[in-house]
Amino acid sequence: MKKQTPESQIAEYAQCIKKEPGHWDHLYQIGGQDLFWPDGSGMNLTRNHIISYKIDIQKLCEEYALPVPP
Repeated sequence: MKKQTPESQIAEYAQCIKKEPGHWDHLYQIGGQDLFWPDGSGMNLTRNHIISYKIDIQKLCEEYALPVPP
């Protein structure tokens, strides 16, 4: 498997950031499928995913001297 370029990794993370709020809204309105965890735990995990993707993008931009996407 070929290693991804920093630009393609940033684009992939940005796409994930765009999808996560929809998942959060789904959990907020309908709830999750896991009976052993409250829905708020899933919502917090989704929030943490968004934060993690943003941090990863920031690190890649700093490492490769790329502009941070808006």
